[in-house]
Amino acid sequence: MEVAATAPPMAASEAESGLAEVQRVRQFFPETWLWTDVMTDGQGDATLSVETPDSITTWKLRAVGISPEHGLGVGEADLRVFQPFFLQMDLPYSAIRGEEFPVKVALYNYLDTPQEFLVELDESLDFQLLDESAKTVSVAANAVSGVEFDIRLTQLGSLPIKITARSQESADAVIKNLLVEPEGVARESVDNVILADGHRQDLTQLPLRARFQGPTAPTLPSLAAT
Repeated sequence: MEVAATAPPMAASEAESGLAEVQRVRQFFPETWLWTDVMTDGQGDATLSVETPDSITTWKLRAVGISPEHGLGVGEADLRVFQPFFLQMDLPYSAIRGEEFPVKVALYNYLDTPQEFLVELDESLDFQLLDESAKTVSVAANAVSGVEFDIRLTQLGSLPIKITARSQESADAVIKNLLVEPEGVARESVDNVILADGHRQDLTQLPLRARFQGPTAPTLPSLAAT
């Protein structure tokens, strides 16, 4: 089976400012990819045209085929997704509202010449920027450099954070989501109920016997029946 993949396009054009324009904002970073069925032709060949996710990585592909005549067959291959310049944003899975921390950005320059990048963090109402929103970073050829932006989280929920980096020759932009959770400690209260056959009871109205002291995070009721 052949897999024809289209990598995320790289920035190539020049903006009026003299910096390259971002052609695609990378924001799709799945852990797994391509779970699908494909029917081959009479020769056992099949072609699947797909667009790769935004991850700069090497995907491990495995195809399993079943034939009434030949039985089971397995094929494996590697698919490399790459571009000469890309950035990587380092975020925790979750953080607490009110927390202050640096958004760390790594700049990977695999071009043959040194690059000076303008790195920008998009401001948002969901967090307070404690730093400059734009910084200039020089990266040598075939080298890696980094930059940080300090922020304070002010809103709850899934917070999108966008970083853009541009030089005169190349550009990249990434959006990643950060889960912002409330302050306090999660607590759980359990009430056991026995229901007779044919009877009904509103489980959402059960009294909570436990009384907690100190700060607790706001919760939603969760019901489980066995």
